[in-house]
Amino acid sequence: MRAGPHLEIVLDNPELLVRGSFDEAAPALLSGRLIVHLSEPIRVRSLRMVFTGRIDTFLNQNVVSNSVSKDEHRQFINHEWQFLELQKPSVVWGPESKVFPFDFWLSGDNPETIVTALGKIRYQLQATLERTSFHVNLTAAVEVPVKRGPMSGAPWALALMESIETVGQWEEQLDYRVSVPTRSLKDGELFHTQFEFQPRTKGLTLIAAGVLIKEYVRYYSRSGESLHKYARVVARNENYI
Repeated sequence: MRAGPHLEIVLDNPELLVRGSFDEAAPALLSGRLIVHLSEPIRVRSLRMVFTGRIDTFLNQNVVSNSVSKDEHRQFINHEWQFLELQKPSVVWGPESKVFPFDFWLSGDNPETIVTALGKIRYQLQATLERTSFHVNLTAAVEVPVKRGPMSGAPWALALMESIETVGQWEEQLDYRVSVPTRSLKDGELFHTQFEFQPRTKGLTLIAAGVLIKEYVRYYSRSGESLHKYARVVARNENYI
């Protein structure tokens, strides 16, 4: 446990889940408590906390060769709680700790948290307790992950639950059928794949069967201009027979 006065931000939920597409999702509630831990009296001038949503892209220094910068750095959310307005003179708090509940409705048309090699969208809470001269201010910060899931009963959400199956032939020597039970996966969910093989040639030996999952990323400017795209393998599994 930390000694001395300090701030702690405690969220009621470790992440915000927005259900539905941008044009149909309901707001998600961000709530929690800002705790000022005090073991002795201190003089306080103000206490505030800010919730920010920020987008940063770094395309110019990595993939764009012309002189016109394609980087983007901006805030799209800035909400402030002023728990204690600036006091002159300062006030004395302690030795009992203080708790300040907070809440904020995040609109469903805001983007979810994304972190890639060339860009990121992140949400953060930052709290600051301003003290008198010659005393270090108290600060605390916490990331707020925002995730998006399907809206229950929506047609496109039901489509994500459908299985995928592909049938084909390799070099006129092998018929194959590959199927997966669903079109969508949750974080950390086990991914099942079923293979069926039928040799068309005598003496054909199957050595291994494998699966890889690729992530495709596209970067757009604020005006909708397509700036860059790339793909990377995020998971691979190979089984030798």
